[in-house]
Parts: sequence; C-alpha cells; structure tokens
Amino acid sequence: MTVLLISILTGCLLVQGLFWLAARKLGLSPEMGIGKSDDLPAISVLIAARNEAQHLAVFLPKVLAQDYPSFEVVVANDASTDGSALLLDSLEKDYGHLRVLNFPHKKGEGKKIVLQEALRMARNEWIVLTDADCRPCSNRWLRGLAQHFKPGTDLVMGYGPYAYGQGWIKDFIRFEAFMTAVLYGTFQRFGMPYMAVGRNLAIRRDCLAVAQESEAYGSSPFGDDDLAVQAIARADNTALQFHPEAWVESVSKESFSAYIMQKRRHLSVSRFYKVGHQVVLAILGAAQALFYPVLVGLLPGNILTCAFFFVLRTLIFAPACLARMQQLGLGDLKQKVFFLDFQFSLYYWWISLRLLSLKKLSWR
Repeated sequence: MTVLLISILTGCLLVQGLFWLAARKLGLSPEMGIGKSDDLPAISVLIAARNEAQHLAVFLPKVLAQDYPSFEVVVANDASTDGSALLLDSLEKDYGHLRVLNFPHKKGEGKKIVLQEALRMARNEWIVLTDADCRPCSNRWLRGLAQHFKPGTDLVMGYGPYAYGQGWIKDFIRFEAFMTAVLYGTFQRFGMPYMAVGRNLAIRRDCLAVAQESEAYGSSPFGDDDLAVQAIARADNTALQFHPEAWVESVSKESFSAYIMQKRRHLSVSRFYKVGHQVVLAILGAAQALFYPVLVGLLPGNILTCAFFFVLRTLIFAPACLARMQQLGLGDLKQKVFFLDFQFSLYYWWISLRLLSLKKLSWR
C-alpha cells in the first residue's frame, strides 16, 4: 500500500510540477501596452440580461463610456420582470450607440437564443461578449482587446476576475476564477485553447455565427463562451489579453449555493469539449484532487516521506502561483494560498461528483 501511495504522489507531483513550471515559464503578462491609435475596427458589444436592472444601472454606463472610436452596445433584454425594460429605454435615449432588443416572452432555456438574435442585429465584424453584472476595469477595455484584432486572429480571450469581498466564500470564488484563468491562459500559450470567459471575449462575427451553428453549441442551453471556443479556436487563430486595463470584473455571488449553481451550468457543457481537452483537464484535476488525501493516507509511519513530497511540491507550486496571483490582482490572498489550494482540491472532488449527477439547470 505504501508503494502505491508513493507512486500516486509521484504522479501527482509530476503532473502539477510540469503544469506550474510551464505556467511560470510561459507567463500570462501582457506582451505590450494598450495603444492610443484610432485606426481600429468597429465593435459590437453584446450583452444578454435577465432581471439585471440593478447591475445594468451601475455597470452598463461604464461599458457605454469606453474610449473607443467606433462601437455599439446591443443589450438583449431576456423577458425581464424587474424594471430592466424601463431602465434600458431611458439609457437608450441618452446613448446613441446603445441598442436594446426586448424579448417579452422567453423563447427557450439559457441565454443563447437571445444572443443569437443580438448577433443578427449587430452591425460590426468584431463582436465582444460580456455580462450585465460585470464592469470594465478601465475605459480602455475595448482598446485592449482590439489591439489583437489582426489578420489570422479570430478570437481574443480576456481575463474576468471577481470583485473583492469579505469572507472565505468570496476568497475562494476569486481564487477559483484565477485558477481557471491560469489554466486557459497557459493552455492558450501552449497552442491548446479550450475555453474562455463569456464576460470578456472578442470574436469575429462570422466565426461566432459558425460556432452557433455547431452541433455541440446547439446541444446545451449554456456554454455560449466555452462552446464557441471549442468550435472555432485553434493554436494559430487565438490571442490572450490579460492587461489590467482590459480586465472585466464580475460581481461575486452572495451565497455559496448561487455560486454552485453557476458552476454547475459551466460543468454541464464540459462533456462537449474535445476528447483531448477532456483527457488533459481530467489528468490535471486528478493530480490536484488526489495529492492531499493521498499525502494524509501516507502520513502514518512515513512522516519524512510526506514532508519531502509536501516541500518539493511547495517549491514548485508556490513561486509560480504567487507570482501569477500578484499579476492577476490577488495579491491580498497570497497569505492564504495554501488554504485556498486545499479548498481547490476539495472543489475538484465536488466537480467529479457533479459530473456524475448533473440535473436540469436554469439560467436564472
């Protein structure tokens, strides 16, 4: 049994070590600053909103106030009953580049249907997706994405952190979003783009249309971001934009149950990922999930061996993770990194159980 546990720990250490060494070597830092040129293509920003009046009142003006030469914002009001229609009507009168599409009756589950309608109404080649409960971290967000709009590039993936909040739940939500960004950012650098966050994603109009017609995209009411990436992303047609001025910050869920529901919707589309992506992500997830339980199981009678594995993993994991945390706005959580890392291992156990027992989900 001891030999088996040591073998598992060795495998976990090897997988995680290779990943974090790669994450540290490749880095996620911006390759260049955000320029001031006005020679940029026109953009259509698409937002699907359902009962988001409170967030729209605060965040939509920040989207509309972007320092960008030519853009429109198309908001699809998805059968809201909270006064969103009145708010959007008022904002539409104040902002000439805001266009509101009202859908008084829900046409189906999820937001994909209204996003498809919004895409048909969009006027520009480049589409930027974000959410109603998000705010750009600067008025140069669109410029940051647009500097990657080059021949041969079809998709630009941005970073979407969660807003600061007090309590371990919000700490973990922020850390999980950070880890997700490290994963898809590192994989993009490796030439294996597999997902992005729909609150900060730019994609060519014709590519998004192709993605929306794919079999996987139509198989689930959720995953408009992930499945679009799965449908059209390649090693040579994607770019990464993690400059702080190009971040889009999202409001943290107020309860753990609301966060779990959100993650369940995300997990429900992972079965549509390419097989290779599923395999690699499963190996990484298993390495994260197994390390601590196996270490504890080996502890009786093998204290020095366990100390060796823990120290070795720490020497590989901590420098790379702490550097990325500082870079991606989580410097205040660095002292909690080991506690959050342990929670993240438990989170992977939860993922495994949820993938085996997913039930019907709802957007709201």
